[in-house]
Amino acid sequence: MLDMNTLHFSFSLVTTLLVNAVWGSRRPKPPAPGKFVEVAGRRIHYAERDGTGVPVLFLHGMPGTHLDFEPVLALMGDARPIAIDRPGYGWSEGGPLTFQEQIDMVPAFLEALNINRAVLVGHSFGGLLALGVARKHADVVGSMVLVAPSGGGLRSGPFRLAAARLVTIMQLPGVRHAMALTVGGLIRRVSAEIDLRFAFAPDPPDTGYRARLNELTLHDDNLEAMARDRLSYNANIAWIDTQTPLIDVPSITVLATGDRPIPIRHGRQLAGSLRHNRTIELEGGHMIPYVSPDVVVRAAIEAIGRL
Repeated sequence: MLDMNTLHFSFSLVTTLLVNAVWGSRRPKPPAPGKFVEVAGRRIHYAERDGTGVPVLFLHGMPGTHLDFEPVLALMGDARPIAIDRPGYGWSEGGPLTFQEQIDMVPAFLEALNINRAVLVGHSFGGLLALGVARKHADVVGSMVLVAPSGGGLRSGPFRLAAARLVTIMQLPGVRHAMALTVGGLIRRVSAEIDLRFAFAPDPPDTGYRARLNELTLHDDNLEAMARDRLSYNANIAWIDTQTPLIDVPSITVLATGDRPIPIRHGRQLAGSLRHNRTIELEGGHMIPYVSPDVVVRAAIEAIGRL
């Protein structure tokens, strides 16, 4: 006859497996809402709104998708706003690229759309990417808007690096199957909810962003891209920090005083190293495109005026 400890353990195990199977299961990706273009050996997904004005290319963070700029694109007026899913993220296909490969992908993407020069708007990691493009391919960048950008001495700590390594381990074929049957989904959902609240704090999380976690962000291709970006994050920021004084492209940096993922002191340090920069500071957290899209739009329009 089973003792109470065994019964309790069995009940807990069954409950965990059920929660993992139901709450931790990932929904299929919805149909891609935008267009695709073949660039750098990848099938890059992007969305654009009709406009006859200056092209404005939006680069999302880590994790993220082009939909992070949906509130902004709706307010862009006569400009030609274009937002991409960076390689490996959202609906883009073919897997992630290294940071330097992403830098080289941007001018190739613009060329594929017959765009000679654009304003770059980058949020978080997207700001880091915009800086890299401005340094290596200044001829295609008219001006930049850096929204809570990575840089300025920022470094990922041991916990985030360990989490990224765990993601790579969970992608191994045998491990992936075992985790799917046990606690993989549960770990993904709990970790994503913690990161979600951390990213938006002190602002409330966006409901659309939360809904997309299980439809896009927690799919294996997106997780792999995020892990790769995270594991090379410190080295990429270190390189950018040596390059920012050499960048000759005008920029506007938008920072939030309550930013937790990228404390404002790093943004100020980055902004101070740029030669032609104006800084805007506002209250709130890291997810400025969701919380204050009007500020991003005004900065983008000002950046267009600098061309």
